[in-house]
Amino acid sequence: MNKLDRAIGMVFPAWAERRAAARTEAARHEAVQNLLSGYGKGYGRHGASQTKKSMVMWQTDVGDADVDIHDNLERLRARARDLHMGSDIVAAAHKGLRTNIVGTGLRLKPAFDSKYLKLSKKDEERLRDSIYREWSMWAETTRCDAAGLNDFYELQSLAFLSTLMSGDVFALMPMLPRKHSVYDLRINLIEADRCHTPEAMALLNSERIQSGVEVDADGMVVAYHFSNRHPGSDRVAVSPHEWVRVEKYGELTGRLNVIHLFEAERPGQRRGIPIISPIIESLKQLDQYTEAELMAAVIAAMYTVFVKSPAEDDDYMHGMEEPETDNQYQEPIPGTGGSNVKMGRGAIVYLDP
Repeated sequence: MNKLDRAIGMVFPAWAERRAAARTEAARHEAVQNLLSGYGKGYGRHGASQTKKSMVMWQTDVGDADVDIHDNLERLRARARDLHMGSDIVAAAHKGLRTNIVGTGLRLKPAFDSKYLKLSKKDEERLRDSIYREWSMWAETTRCDAAGLNDFYELQSLAFLSTLMSGDVFALMPMLPRKHSVYDLRINLIEADRCHTPEAMALLNSERIQSGVEVDADGMVVAYHFSNRHPGSDRVAVSPHEWVRVEKYGELTGRLNVIHLFEAERPGQRRGIPIISPIIESLKQLDQYTEAELMAAVIAAMYTVFVKSPAEDDDYMHGMEEPETDNQYQEPIPGTGGSNVKMGRGAIVYLDP
């Protein structure tokens, strides 16, 4: 308070009080304007606004790929697979993408530098036919599959579908000698859930191993950790997990041991997410809505007649005989003693007086 305010306060106290209140209100308004000015420039007036009604309740934190993706993978996979098994829209989308993208699969087309090899046209055709013949002996039979179930082209389709559903899939390429097999190379597809960080290593080396993927000091992927059983298997309760560390490249030859199929969206991301992850909530609500609409249509289509008898005489039913309750339209509901019947197409339910 300056000298003028003190002088006014001695002569006109009420006026001095109003001056002080006005000065306080002006200072508060200036402070608010200064505060809002920091949020009213550039993106602060749009996507980063904290004052708009549509944005004021939208508060989100910044997280890296480990926090935003890897910590939520288990639940994302479970929900995506449940929708694949129970929602016709999701199943059709997954299989439609598989058919349109993979189709019959990648086919071998031998290519080599015939000029450098000094091959004639006839030798070039002979070598190309020989390569394709050898490839067909391995790829067009189920011997290329470690499980012995699919040929090479069916494995491509399975791997792509699993990637859409689970976010990623792994292909091991071990050398497994077997009878009546010309080549020992096998393809062993591993579902995403089996690649996980062992509990013993999760605490000791959490920076290097995330979601079963191990990196070196430079961030390069060097190995994967696989369980011998799926975590959702019933056999897990009988025997514990056994973990195997598989190096991405062979130590002696540098041969690729593991092929990891996934689509990265962020730097530092080591695992993939199901393709329907951003719309899981919408798809679930749509599935529930569709189910409710179908049920309503089914109930409306059941033209069920309820007849109330005017007297207690069971023999007098206005010329209508009481239907049997063991036919396909009116069956006794289990647990009710046969006194209740369920609705059916064109069913007639007789009521008491």
